Amino acid sequence: MNVEFTRLTEGFREWLHIVGYSEDTVKSQPRVIEKYFLFMEANKIKQVEKINREDTKVWYQTEKQRKSQQTGELLKNSTLNGIIRTLKLFSKYLEETSQGILTIDIPYEAKDTAEREILTREEIKAIYNATDESILGLRDRAILSIYYGCGLRSKEGQFLELSDILLERKLIYVRKGKQYKERYVPFMPNQMTDFKLYLKECRPQLINERNENNWFLLNNKGNQTKASFLLEKIKKLTKEAGIKKDIGLHTLRHSIATHLLQSGMKLESISQFLGHKNIQSTQRYTHVANKDEGI
Repeated sequence: MNVEFTRLTEGFREWLHIVGYSEDTVKSQPRVIEKYFLFMEANKIKQVEKINREDTKVWYQTEKQRKSQQTGELLKNSTLNGIIRTLKLFSKYLEETSQGILTIDIPYEAKDTAEREILTREEIKAIYNATDESILGLRDRAILSIYYGCGLRSKEGQFLELSDILLERKLIYVRKGKQYKERYVPFMPNQMTDFKLYLKECRPQLINERNENNWFLLNNKGNQTKASFLLEKIKKLTKEAGIKKDIGLHTLRHSIATHLLQSGMKLESISQFLGHKNIQSTQRYTHVANKDEGI
């Protein structure tokens, strides 16, 4: 890339970091902008102010025709929408740093409508019962109580610190919510027991002087857990429980939302519990809850 495009891409990366976006976002979104600029450069456009709406739309159409290296199929709508969001965020960066105006008026693609995998209450009980009374078994229960009992997103659980578990108030303080929206999440007596046992019996065994830190959930080496580690634990417990569904951490979140809805909790309360920006995001659980109840 030319000097200007390189400078803007690196500036965008630094801006994302300063504003507080996740490490994944800081790494991935500038790569999209690099591809965008390389396309423009190949078409003899070397300055941002020379890029017009049609140029951007032509590039986006090439992305729509591109096949995924992993699947060999056209990009999913969710991936394409991620590209549009990146362009819009880059446009915001240019405007806020007074480096130009880039108009992005590409409409979002229709959301992918794949059926969400949901665990029944009986299956959740079976997964809990698959944990044992060992030190690591206590951590497994704490993981389940974070992601099912409290309905946290993957990164929300990963970034919990010790001070975020407010045992006396029966609340979890989520500091790393989606779009960095903070919230408090209540938990029940069962989760209270799981958290207390984990903090008293398990976590002290995992931590050591060389890597002592304040993360709530720790891996076997006493470090902050990663999504891959947590997913492996959940899949292992699911298999041991005799459940053949292909689930992830988000399945636990979807399941607790569905179960709360079936229990009669108001949609507004569930929306606050999950940390949704608007209630429309919560309403998608209603058809699943009705379907499971035979309505």
